[in-house]
Amino acid sequence: MEGTSCRSCGNALLPTDAFCSGCGIPVRARGMDAGSERRTLVQGALSTADRRHCRSCNAPLFPGDAFCAACGGTLAAGNEATLPDSGTKLRSLIEEASQGRYRILREIGRGGMGAVFLADDTDLARQVAIKVLSGGGTDPSTLQRFEREAKTVAQLRHEAIVRVHAVGGLGELHYFVMDYVEGVSLQRLLVDQGPLPIPIVEAVLFRVAAGLAYAHGQPSPVVHRDIKPSNILVDTDGQVILMDFGVAKVGNESVGLTRTGMIVGTAEYMSPEQVRSLPVTPATDQYALGAVAFAMLTGRPPFAGSFYEVLIAHQKEPVPDIRAARADIPEELAEAVERMLAKDPADRWPDLPTLLRDLELRPLSPYDPTTHEMAALSRSLYEGVVRHATTGERTSPDADGGTTGRLRIELSTDQLEVGDSVVVDVALETPDGTRPADGVTWSSDPPGIVRLDSETGELVAVGAGTTRVTARGVGVDGSVDLTVSPAQVASVAIRPDGLVLSAGESVQLEAVALSRGGLPMDEDRTWASSDPSVVAVTETGEVRGLRSGSASVVVYCGAGWAAAAVRVEETSATAMIPAVGTAAPVDTSAPVETSAPVETPVSADSGAVPPPPPPPPPPPPSST
Repeated sequence: MEGTSCRSCGNALLPTDAFCSGCGIPVRARGMDAGSERRTLVQGALSTADRRHCRSCNAPLFPGDAFCAACGGTLAAGNEATLPDSGTKLRSLIEEASQGRYRILREIGRGGMGAVFLADDTDLARQVAIKVLSGGGTDPSTLQRFEREAKTVAQLRHEAIVRVHAVGGLGELHYFVMDYVEGVSLQRLLVDQGPLPIPIVEAVLFRVAAGLAYAHGQPSPVVHRDIKPSNILVDTDGQVILMDFGVAKVGNESVGLTRTGMIVGTAEYMSPEQVRSLPVTPATDQYALGAVAFAMLTGRPPFAGSFYEVLIAHQKEPVPDIRAARADIPEELAEAVERMLAKDPADRWPDLPTLLRDLELRPLSPYDPTTHEMAALSRSLYEGVVRHATTGERTSPDADGGTTGRLRIELSTDQLEVGDSVVVDVALETPDGTRPADGVTWSSDPPGIVRLDSETGELVAVGAGTTRVTARGVGVDGSVDLTVSPAQVASVAIRPDGLVLSAGESVQLEAVALSRGGLPMDEDRTWASSDPSVVAVTETGEVRGLRSGSASVVVYCGAGWAAAAVRVEETSATAMIPAVGTAAPVDTSAPVETSAPVETPVSADSGAVPPPPPPPPPPPPSST
């Protein structure tokens, strides 16, 4: 790029800007370094509290920017957001918002938009989990979904469903308080154990089905829409708890809160109707639970292969013979699971109570041997999730009479990928009790894999590999080994996300792919059109209207995909319209959620009518 100002509006430009931040026109070919110099300057010039970033691509912004210099997104409609707060600041804000009721102990989970903390409820003398959404890092639909999750779960009172106790907020901070479940996910059990014993499978199946039947039977039925092993917890008492109603459908909602490009689960547990963007019903949850039961019995979900192959298999492939994979499965259980996985919802069980009645499944008592076995498995793995590492037990200079002590390191997870951040807590254990360890210094060997803040205890994964993190202080030291995986695509969005074109008109689309830590991902993009006779798309994402009609333009990026609706009219009238179809996680975990056509967001006062739903996205071209 020549010169230092925009030729259109005169706005000052930086060498790595891909778009003018004043008028939004392209000023250079966009690459992975787009906005990099701007990022450095923003981070150096502004405090954390004053920084802003683009909601579309997370690029940093200067005050007064009207367009994002990295992706060209407009900021006039609220596409500007405060950067996620540090773990330390979130802690203090929660305590301030709750007027000191909740005393934050440690962070137990973190995603790109918020975190979960373990806290003491000082009023009721119990431990709780606080799920936080940093409002500055969200748009209205995400905040609306977050608030709806809290209200939905708060109205569900069943022993198999996590309970919500309170909702609160302060400024841009939004949170809700729920049960703290000491245990591990069913996904963790499957990874560690493989196929589970038949009594455990039946116990989990009963408990989750009973909780779902209760939710489905409400005056405004609640359909979970994201049943998968990672959303099912087994606690250290051997009880099963259903979590995460963040994408649930309540009653006959006509407005959906999902967004193009949000990955919220794994394709392995999606029903055929979800893949095809058809309306969801309680039968949708039944299908997903059937896929979970298949995984518990065989150690793997019913369909394997690439992301795209799994989506196609849900719609077209017969369910593999579960008895061929495991000979000891009772015939009636195998037949029940196969019926749960029927392609047509009408061919599944009429409802989950009928399933439980026909299988003669019953709840287990706390003293049942199967309950004890589940509790033992959960406890053994839970102790590995909250990492306790001690080395070099020595005499502590702070202890009277030369009392020995040890340093205990606690992490919320040992499964990190590049871009993740967690808070590391360290405590000094002595015969007189446990107290926070002061004056701790941190190091890692080899360096370059994690970055540690000695003041806040925040750890950021910056490179892939295995490293040993060591804490030293008060005469003792402790260490823990961590493995960091490469960042994976966690969300994909198409910009612009919906168009009305005239025949013969062309527009360049862009696919923005981010990791769960908000890092831009440079994965190969593959573009496709659901109807090439209506809309053609090049390998670089340029779309061209050919004749009147509607079609979906789909982009595949890593394990994620996004779809945007394009309508072609004979007259020239280019305008933005709501997108139809969403690509949904993970987790890296990478499940996908698609919203039904009736859920397409439409402004109530605009009079706009959403375009007809497109056919399901086509598979990507086969690679040679």
